[in-house]
Amino acid sequence: MIYLCLDTSGIYLNIAVCRGGEVLAGISKEAGSGHSEILTNELRTLLKRQDIKLSDIGLLAVATGPGSFTGLRVGIAFIKGLAAGIELPTLSLNTLDVMAHSQGTGQGYLSPMIDAKKKEIYTALYKMKDGQPERESGYLSIAPDKWSAMLPEDAMLFGSGELSYRYLFRSSAKKFRQDEEFLPSGRILSGMAGLAYRLYQAGRAGDNHQLDAFYVRPADAVVKK
Repeated sequence: MIYLCLDTSGIYLNIAVCRGGEVLAGISKEAGSGHSEILTNELRTLLKRQDIKLSDIGLLAVATGPGSFTGLRVGIAFIKGLAAGIELPTLSLNTLDVMAHSQGTGQGYLSPMIDAKKKEIYTALYKMKDGQPERESGYLSIAPDKWSAMLPEDAMLFGSGELSYRYLFRSSAKKFRQDEEFLPSGRILSGMAGLAYRLYQAGRAGDNHQLDAFYVRPADAVVKK
């Protein structure tokens, strides 16, 4: 089965066409806050290049957070509309889980980080076990210096939160590993493919009404007027 994964949670637009946990084709393109302006054309171009029709797709997956309020809404609304139009099941992907699944089959602790603004990061702690990341903490919104003090030595740090507070983590008394190429590398595409496949096999797919943004900070769910 061919399935489509979408992530608009950050400054990169990430789209992956997948099968069996592997990426058949994908794009990872810096979009800033302009996902809605380029999403449709980028998807159309990607499918056309691979000679894949929407009717060939059997499942839709989308990153539902944490992340940018506006970006998440764009991706979720797009997938909901697509699912309703061609009557496909959908999957909700936690953005931090996706990032953790993007780090291959390494060892040790992982801390994916998303810049949450307000001098905080969204993050969680994972440990690689049998080639898969297992989450060992809750999903957090936390000050980076406080998180640094809590992290185990030699943890792998990556994502927009690592980028925003790179020098803070570099200057820590603890020694961390920092994946400074994560954002532009496009590795998140493999994370989406792998996590979506695992969730589908676990029977987690449902209809498009199940999709909603996941917020770590409750206040982020409130639209300011």
